[in-house]
Amino acid sequence: MSEATQFDGYLSQLTSISGSLKSHSEKVTLQEFALELRHLLADTKKLDKGALNKFKPFVDRNWNQLSMPMTPILVELSRRFLIENSYDD
Repeated sequence: MSEATQFDGYLSQLTSISGSLKSHSEKVTLQEFALELRHLLADTKKLDKGALNKFKPFVDRNWNQLSMPMTPILVELSRRFLIENSYDD
């Protein structure tokens, strides 16, 4: 099982909250956010400080709904950023 596939379940849990979002644009932003997370989890995008800054307003507005499904994703990205990967190429 590839790492990207391993995280599909987490990403599905995240996108399943779309029904609780207030507008169509929030639902679209959730899909874009999940896609960015998928790229980071699959290492197809470099995990840099601020890699998801453009989603900060969305995350801030929806943190109550996002926090539970994002927990395993944030733990994995934190592990990679703080412990595992070296990006000083």
